[in-house]
Amino acid sequence: MLGIATKLLGLEYHGLTDFAITNMLVPVRRFIPMNVSLTPELETLIDQKVKTGLYNSASDVLREALRLLDEHDRDKERRRGALRKEMTKGVEDINAGRYVTLETQKDFDALAEHTKQKGRERLARSKSGS
Repeated sequence: MLGIATKLLGLEYHGLTDFAITNMLVPVRRFIPMNVSLTPELETLIDQKVKTGLYNSASDVLREALRLLDEHDRDKERRRGALRKEMTKGVEDINAGRYVTLETQKDFDALAEHTKQKGRERLARSKSGS
């Protein structure tokens, strides 16, 4: 008779024991124990997170926090890369003579009005679907 793991997943038996099949299907996660010193405020925060029921343990809270930190760091690096690309483009534009010199408040006001008008037109196009 097929075991519960094979029945639930619709797998063929092929002579393996239920124990072997079950163990093949469950990924083995190895955790490295660490000692971490926390401020009382961080310890309280972790305790509060566990008490909400969203996390089973302090370790779960820390794993989620580190996952989010890693995601944040990767996002920050992507934004830095985009900024570097735009800065390079700006330098290239200046070197190619594609820039405007603003010498007076009137020059600045005219550019600001032009920029606002382009923004309004773009917004109107996006609202109308064109």
